[in-house]
Amino acid sequence: MNYTLEIEIMSDTAFGSGSGVSALLNNEIQHDEKGLPTLSGRAIKGLLVNECSEIIYALPSEKRKDWEQAALNLFGRRGEMLDDVAGVFIADATLPPDLVAAVQDDKDLTRQNVLDSLTTIRKQTAMNEMGAPQDETLRSTRVLIKGLTLYAPLSFFTSPGENEKSLLAACVLSLRHAGLNRTRGKGKIKVTITERPLTPLEFSQTEGQFADLAAIWFKHFETEVIK
Repeated sequence: MNYTLEIEIMSDTAFGSGSGVSALLNNEIQHDEKGLPTLSGRAIKGLLVNECSEIIYALPSEKRKDWEQAALNLFGRRGEMLDDVAGVFIADATLPPDLVAAVQDDKDLTRQNVLDSLTTIRKQTAMNEMGAPQDETLRSTRVLIKGLTLYAPLSFFTSPGENEKSLLAACVLSLRHAGLNRTRGKGKIKVTITERPLTPLEFSQTEGQFADLAAIWFKHFETEVIK
């Protein structure tokens, strides 16, 4: 069964690409050749793995064993980079597929035009102990603007058990920040799992028709942990 991971951008967010493009921009976001912002599946998986570690660490010791096995079934062992050692596969997240298709079909749009229409530049500088800006600390970062949603295909290599689905749901629901400075509360996001199709035509015809499966799957985790 194929699912869709929906990532709603709740505040301006920088999914850094690890590079700048000029002396005027220190941090560029991930985007494709048409200028459409993306978030790699590997980055998404890494965020979920981090949430999973926090969740299991918070469990009572007598309840950890089964959930540690579920985590292993989902994500494989930490440090293993091959997708086929994990039970879940997450592809790159993109903007709505009908929008992506329209941009790709429009030959008049330039990469920079597209990128500038979906992002903005945020500037910040370090302050000294007196509250004054420090010299040569001004940094500029491109951010994805609030209100957009990214969609990533999600699938399981084998049929998941209740523990695997509910643990994944717990990870998804607890993932609330991403991108640069997420540990400081930046990059607020809301993540859900649905069955919404990601072909452009089907996507455009199915707005609001699919339940959040993460909320449904999570009930099993909640029941097992508190009993």
